[in-house]
Amino acid sequence: MLSLVERSERFAELSEKLEGRASLSIGEASAGARAFAWSALVDVARRPIVLVAPSEDRARRWRAELAGWLGEERVLAFPERETMPYEVASSSPGAIHQRLLTLWRLHATEEPVAVVASLRALMEHTIRPEDLVRRGRSVKAGSPMVWSETAAWLFDLGYEPVPEVSEPGTFSRRGGILDVYPASASMPVRVELFGDDVETLRSFDPVTQRSQDEIPAVDILPAREYSLERAADLAERLASAGWDDLRPADAEGDELRAYAAIVEALREGRDVPGLDAFAPALGATASLLDHLPDRATVIFEDSIELELAQDAHEAQAEERRDELHEQGLPTVAFPPPYVPRTELDRASSERGSIRVGPGANVVRLGWGGVTSYAGRLDAFLGEVAKGAPASGGITVVATPQAARLSELLADRGVTATPYEEIADAPQPGALALAHVGLAEGFAVPELGLRVFTDAEVFGFRKPRHPERRRRRVAVGSFLSDLKPGDHVVHEEHGIARFERFVTKEIAGVVREYLELRFAGTDVVALPTERVDRVTRYIGGTPPALSALGGREWAATKRKAKKAVEEIAKELLVLYAVRETIRAHAFGRDTPWQIEMENAFQFTETPDQLQAIEDTKRDMERGRPMDRLVVGDVG
Repeated sequence: MLSLVERSERFAELSEKLEGRASLSIGEASAGARAFAWSALVDVARRPIVLVAPSEDRARRWRAELAGWLGEERVLAFPERETMPYEVASSSPGAIHQRLLTLWRLHATEEPVAVVASLRALMEHTIRPEDLVRRGRSVKAGSPMVWSETAAWLFDLGYEPVPEVSEPGTFSRRGGILDVYPASASMPVRVELFGDDVETLRSFDPVTQRSQDEIPAVDILPAREYSLERAADLAERLASAGWDDLRPADAEGDELRAYAAIVEALREGRDVPGLDAFAPALGATASLLDHLPDRATVIFEDSIELELAQDAHEAQAEERRDELHEQGLPTVAFPPPYVPRTELDRASSERGSIRVGPGANVVRLGWGGVTSYAGRLDAFLGEVAKGAPASGGITVVATPQAARLSELLADRGVTATPYEEIADAPQPGALALAHVGLAEGFAVPELGLRVFTDAEVFGFRKPRHPERRRRRVAVGSFLSDLKPGDHVVHEEHGIARFERFVTKEIAGVVREYLELRFAGTDVVALPTERVDRVTRYIGGTPPALSALGGREWAATKRKAKKAVEEIAKELLVLYAVRETIRAHAFGRDTPWQIEMENAFQFTETPDQLQAIEDTKRDMERGRPMDRLVVGDVG
């Protein structure tokens, strides 16, 4: 779809000016059309972009819209740190990880991407590009890794030691196994050591803790945006400013004592809540724009609203600083809370920028909206069915209801296959249905292109379901929940009782093992990295332990296999009978059914939408249904 812009003179003008790193304004382009244009800059013009939105909520919407055109992998988030200026609080670990991951992707990938950030996220200081590369290290199979040096290095990068690695910025060691969740990776990595050398590297699932694919190398980068290398110097500057003398006696005392505790933590080289306020003094003097490649373009969406938001952020920070000063805090020691406005303007103008709104050097795209049918589904289907084959233009309908609309168009004699993605540019006169939830339709007259969405077809659009979050690990996994005396099942040897964890040195390698007791005096030491061979016994009363090397467990598995085969045979007979029985086949959805469903006020999750589609498909077949639908009206 995006390749259509190669025939657009307006887009060619836009691309040509950006090649010269011009700063320009965009006019006569609706939001839906701009999303199309910004995505085409990435995919067709091969130009990385940073889109700056006035708020985090607006940034999330733009990420969803661009992902509809480019795919999730090519749209990166650069979120806010979630702490306010001068606040003694910890930043969200997830936000810090995503910020660093995006910065690394900008350095490590040659594929153009779109980065979407709120204005405040852009204004927040971050690590300098040279520090991101200098302080990191690439770990490969065969490379040396002395544990004492590695532990000190990970501490210095901001990684926290934990019993089990499940969150970014943490590491754990069990014998000859080092687990680490790098800021540059979307999955944690398991490093298996042989003495002081790296033997293998594998990614692993943070939920199950099971190893997955072997990888050749991993880049371990800083886990925070500032460094504690200059912590002692900063502590002395704060002490000289009077922070050591904070002894408040009023109601505000607890808050000021929290600031006073920062000085002692800095002297000891510890990371504590509140250090975000001193990020520029601890080496984080850059902005997101400093990490952009040369051909990148900065896009300021709604430039007037951005100006107002920037004034509001700076005024809020100044107001907070005055409040703390009145309480007796020597605020002169604070560095600036945000990257200066002049610095952001300089960095964006050097690369070339686009501002949406009035201004000089305007490119008028002339890409506007399309007719809204506001729920008149019959009229929309009739118009599309009438115009699709005859018109020389291209009509695209982007909606999660693509499959149902295809069936309704088929009733009018129009064949339109719904696609999850449109791989090739549609030919003139084509009608394409895409299972994509774009927010707003648009028209590009010079290309004869019309794009409709739920907003124009049904008169409203449900908000897209929130971005999928990374799975979080339940407190305690299999290993951490295992207690002495618990019964487990070894896939090869049968029922055993877990005794304890032990550490042994074999052939010069220190490893941690699970000690499993079988019948009699047989005890097996199982390395923790082989834990995937063991599952917890989930039956009722624990059975007798299996004899190691005995025939009972093999016989039990044979009986279980035979029982499974018998059940399979019974199911085959049952389903053969069901196939011969005719059941009532419900009709396909009518336009009124679709309108009613879209009037549902809540947004279904992806799993719910899939369950609905599967259930409807079964109901429309003339055979007994295999599903049970259970509803909760409480």
